[in-house]
Amino acid sequence: ADVLENLPAAERPAVAAKLYEVARDTVEQDRRFAFDAHAALYRGETSFLDWREQNYPEWTRNDVSSIAAGYAFSTNVLHEIALRRTAELARELGDPLAMRYAEWAQDLKRAINARFWQAQWGLYSSYLSSEPNSVPSNSYDLLGLSLAIIHGIADTDKARLILQHYQIGRAHV
Repeated sequence: ADVLENLPAAERPAVAAKLYEVARDTVEQDRRFAFDAHAALYRGETSFLDWREQNYPEWTRNDVSSIAAGYAFSTNVLHEIALRRTAELARELGDPLAMRYAEWAQDLKRAINARFWQAQWGLYSSYLSSEPNSVPSNSYDLLGLSLAIIHGIADTDKARLILQHYQIGRAHV
């Protein structure tokens, strides 16, 4: 959608239609292959942490199946953003699927807040282990937290707590 705002008005409809086609196909495919209806979350690894050994337990180095079966906060935040943006494009183009994607986005936002939020720390956990014994990690990632604030997944109170609690300096032991 940000791309559309920077295009000449005459070019927007064609580009919007193409963007929507790609976005629609992507969210539909993700829903079929990555979404876990029981957990109401999308499975998969964190969206940006590129050095797995620093972010996940050591034992996952040679067995990444637990990572693939788990749920990453930042990845679910990106799915919510994609669903909401796809709903906006669908609405602009008059596609009745707009309501479906908006509902999926709202449901995912609720699940993110219910499952990842750690009230005792004032932060969202970086990832949850797989079901049935899904537990939150004791780690937090700044990109996921930032995206949750910027895109309104974290309400004002949660955003304030995140900014107060995220460690930005050396820990005092």
